[in-house]
Amino acid sequence: MTNTVEKRVTLDRPQPLPWCSYAKAEDVAQHGLRRLPEVLPLVNYASAQSHRSVRYKTKGAATLEPTQILQMARVVATSFAKLEPMARHLNLPRLSSIELLETNHSDPYGTDSFGAWTKENLIFWMIRLLVLTDPTSPFSAIQVNKKVIEQSLVIMDGDGAVIGGAFNRTMPHAHPDPPLRHNDPFIVTVLSFFEPIFALLDAQDAEALTALRAQFHEFREAHDQGKVGYHFMVARSDTQRFPMGMPEFLSVFISSTSASRSMTVPCPSTLCTRGRKMPDGIRCSLNVPNSFITVCPALLPP
Repeated sequence: MTNTVEKRVTLDRPQPLPWCSYAKAEDVAQHGLRRLPEVLPLVNYASAQSHRSVRYKTKGAATLEPTQILQMARVVATSFAKLEPMARHLNLPRLSSIELLETNHSDPYGTDSFGAWTKENLIFWMIRLLVLTDPTSPFSAIQVNKKVIEQSLVIMDGDGAVIGGAFNRTMPHAHPDPPLRHNDPFIVTVLSFFEPIFALLDAQDAEALTALRAQFHEFREAHDQGKVGYHFMVARSDTQRFPMGMPEFLSVFISSTSASRSMTVPCPSTLCTRGRKMPDGIRCSLNVPNSFITVCPALLPP
């Protein structure tokens, strides 16, 4: 009888995720880099099933209304502003520019002023300008980034409010980015804050892609075909509690990767390494759902 009760409780609640320990300062022997595995391991969805939430389910961002997509961007931006180390340790200028205050931005999501001069709002505009829409399209015809919407995931509560999200993108090739929209005060403001982060991650990611392409032919072929995806930003609401365990995609995709112009939550972690190596405490997996590859190093969500 006791075993039956324990089994039922186990099935009603997600199982704890395996503990992944990182080296401490005194663990000198564990510091540095380690070699990539000979074979890039695949995700085992069957073994991950017991860690999925039974209360919260993910849905595609393409099913959301525009207002809900902006809400998703707000949730992720707020979490990043409070928990992501690189964003948390950069400070805003004391005052915004006059031009920014006097300008409205129009895109398929609406016409809005910049709003409050806060880090949360600045990260929200970074998502809206550089992720949700195409920053290279002209002022008169700003386009929605449909591929991002199609690949991204969201979690909502019973009232339809967004409580978590993952903005996912296709891994770009190492070629020069097209020029961004000229004389856009919103983009200028966003880049003035994020440029140090973008420069650091771009350099790291270029090295990471070189190592992964050289080591794993499956990765190289998928990357050449535009079938490698990555979590650009993934976070959950810091005001929402999850009594039945973490939401589904935050449990299965317990890791998120820093790829081109991206950040991780809550601690920065990238695939980039020198000489086909990876940082200690990182593991790399290759998921192949529907002929699409997602690279996920180990990292806890906020």
